[in-house]
Amino acid sequence: MDINDEILFSGEFKDFRKGIYYSLRGASESDVASAIANILNSINEPAFDFSGINTKKVRDFIKLNGSGLPAVISFLESKKPAELRAALIDAAGKNTLLPAAECCFFYELFKSAGVACFLTSSMFKSAIKPKEEKPGDQIVFIGHYKDWAAIKKLSINQKTEAWEVSGILSGIVFSLVPKVFQFAGASDPSVEVLKLCAGKRKSYVNVIDMLKQIHPGGNQFQDAFLLLRMMETLGYKPYANPEMLCKEYPDIKPPKVKGRKPKE
Repeated sequence: MDINDEILFSGEFKDFRKGIYYSLRGASESDVASAIANILNSINEPAFDFSGINTKKVRDFIKLNGSGLPAVISFLESKKPAELRAALIDAAGKNTLLPAAECCFFYELFKSAGVACFLTSSMFKSAIKPKEEKPGDQIVFIGHYKDWAAIKKLSINQKTEAWEVSGILSGIVFSLVPKVFQFAGASDPSVEVLKLCAGKRKSYVNVIDMLKQIHPGGNQFQDAFLLLRMMETLGYKPYANPEMLCKEYPDIKPPKVKGRKPKE
């Protein structure tokens, strides 16, 4: 049986509603990357919103002078690690949600500075146009293009809790972040990153040191991929992911980790 090359996301919960469908028949890999980026941009923030943290407190804490990596570095250097941690615990509400607050913080920090840490739909020129999909009684993602196939679903009913929605959205984001770079044709900089981050433990200070080593090379895809991999290697994913929820919600299982695990 032939399977259509397509991407679909559909879901509704409380004030979140999104339904979008792309036919990928005849689409290029760049078209696929653009479609994935559009979905990522639509569900990453709701994944944080439903996680149990106070995302407004995270955003309000960030006050930048200027833009770009210099503004990010300047802001981080202006805060003592204990001050930053205390602010994020306050936004999290409890220590078990600190990982979610940290992920949200770095996502919002880079976004506020206009620094790409993963790809956005505005980076692409794509000929394919999405169609609106009416959400039903489940949150569902279906992706198929050539030898890539993915499907994630969560049934929604009156008993569904916000953290469950955060879990499914985070799982979709986590699986799509590497795919958008793959289809965009970006080369994985993991080997370079491991050399740059060798011996560095997970800490806010090491994030600053790492950011000072980044020198944009003019390719927006590669620059974003390098920043993303360096943040991941230090233990801070600047996007929603299941692992950030596991301490507070044991029913959410962390994805299997490939490669080096950051030192605590």
